[in-house]
Amino acid sequence: DLCAEENAAGFFVACQNLPAIVRTQMQREGGEAIAKLLEGNFCGTLRLDNAKAELIAGIRDKDGKAVSVEGYGNYNKAIDPAMLKYLNNYDVAMLASGIKGDTPWRELLGALGKIYGDQTLGVVYPYLEAIDGTVMIGAGPTQGIQSFSCNASNVSTYWDFVCAVQLKPGKAQLFTDGIRTLMQTLNPNGTEYEYSEEENTFVASEIPMSSCEPYEGNGLKIKIPDGPMVYVKPDGNNLVLATREFTDKGGTPIKADMFSGKNNAFVMYLPKNSPILTEMNLNFGLKLSMLPKDTEMSMTLEVEDSDKPLLETLLSSVL
Repeated sequence: DLCAEENAAGFFVACQNLPAIVRTQMQREGGEAIAKLLEGNFCGTLRLDNAKAELIAGIRDKDGKAVSVEGYGNYNKAIDPAMLKYLNNYDVAMLASGIKGDTPWRELLGALGKIYGDQTLGVVYPYLEAIDGTVMIGAGPTQGIQSFSCNASNVSTYWDFVCAVQLKPGKAQLFTDGIRTLMQTLNPNGTEYEYSEEENTFVASEIPMSSCEPYEGNGLKIKIPDGPMVYVKPDGNNLVLATREFTDKGGTPIKADMFSGKNNAFVMYLPKNSPILTEMNLNFGLKLSMLPKDTEMSMTLEVEDSDKPLLETLLSSVL
């Protein structure tokens, strides 16, 4: 069906023909599940429907049937839309996943343990095993259109982030207390010391160090040198971390119906007249989403409030 009449384009990549070094590395890190996928073909179709373009991609066997990873989705649950309350009116992007509390992380990540060592992952497991619900990361640009030209070294200058995680009872406060203890251990009394060979003793360091102070009751405010301020707050069984202060303004343009019933989702939504689009002199809205569709993945780009089809709207805006 790659060349079906309703498709604008279709493609496939024979995974078994990938370079041996790529296949070996993927199998090494992904185990048997990835090995099964590498026996198939990576296929995709592009469909155009007036104001929307949809790319559907996934792995299929030689007969064109979708190949799914055994057990995939067994430990997922629907994303809780209530988590949107932690997003502000300028948070335009959201990545979320619903995770069941009985997920066997040690079994699922066993292949990685062989690579990086069980002791390394052993530090992470208690936090993963405490998850019981939605993990959501939201992002909002702080420097207008320039925010999209940032890189990994300065991303915190151009974007604010918030991460909210639903945990098992008692874990949100427990982890907050753990962060507080760690910060106090690293920087007792707000002072860091270093050894001075000249004075043959420990002296107060002139290098700015991280600091931690109470914030909004049981929360924390952490200052990272040459980095963003990080705010931590336990909210019932939810643990929330952000690079901006928490507010109750809400108003994110991202709505629950954009990912309703989905276990995993990425959504970026810039409504018409939003600051970035206004700065670009674009008189329409843009919505980009990545959502699971049966055993495949659907990526959709859509224009809103335009009287022209998608391609004509985009081309007329740049020509």
